[in-house]
Amino acid sequence: MIRKYLSFLFFFIIPTFAQDAFRTDMDVAYKVQPSGVTTVVNTITLQNLFTDLYATSYTLVLDNIKPVNFTVSEGKKNLPFEIKTESSKTSIVVSFPDSLVGRGNKRLFNVTYDDPTIAQRTGEVWEITIPRLSSDSSFSSYHLSFMVPNAFGEAAYISPNPERKEVKDGYKIYSFDK
Repeated sequence: MIRKYLSFLFFFIIPTFAQDAFRTDMDVAYKVQPSGVTTVVNTITLQNLFTDLYATSYTLVLDNIKPVNFTVSEGKKNLPFEIKTESSKTSIVVSFPDSLVGRGNKRLFNVTYDDPTIAQRTGEVWEITIPRLSSDSSFSSYHLSFMVPNAFGEAAYISPNPERKEVKDGYKIYSFDK
């Protein structure tokens, strides 16, 4: 029996912050578990562009996504956060308890959650829907990768085409850049 999976992009991720004051880079990794639950890790880097400003919070807005099991961390330290839900949007508001002042200083933090709706099984086919950006101009750089268990079989269709493909540790990994 050959299993197939489909993948296409159509949800939205919307960052909100003072864009002109910070350079924002994002690396997002989606790891589909054999059960279909997907673990999502957003690695976000905020770089100060001014000497006298600093970020006190960051809001990540997820549209049409059903996230659960949130964690937010900076290194080994957990950061305080608040979840706000309005209609189809979930906002994760991350607070930064310390000041990081100075031009060029960078804050690197992770927003992690699980989503049971990204991968859905229909018969022998896994349909995997990865969120897309509402606006890629919000980020200086954006990298997305998703990992699918080898047990899911070969891809029947992926759109857009990934820039890189590799097989590692029992997973097929597909990578995309902004």
